Amino acid sequence: MINIENVTIGFNQIANAVELIQGGYTLGSNEGCKVKANFFDGTNLKLQVVVTIPSELVSTWTDDQPMIDYTLAELGLVVKPVEEMIL
Repeated sequence: MINIENVTIGFNQIANAVELIQGGYTLGSNEGCKVKANFFDGTNLKLQVVVTIPSELVSTWTDDQPMIDYTLAELGLVVKPVEEMIL
């Protein structure tokens, strides 16, 4: 789970965390794959959104961070700095 700056989703609902799930991509293909973004308020699932990763990024996929960064940028999300996550 990635803690994010609060974002409004839907009518008067706030999400403060996102979980990114990638599955079903055919290894070795050059097509874009999909990442499911689950938005949470605490531990309560509020919304699911699918982001398609472009084939140019998939073809050079050696680690997950560029795909995570792309997905967060596409959704306009800001990750909270570590010091803000400590209560």
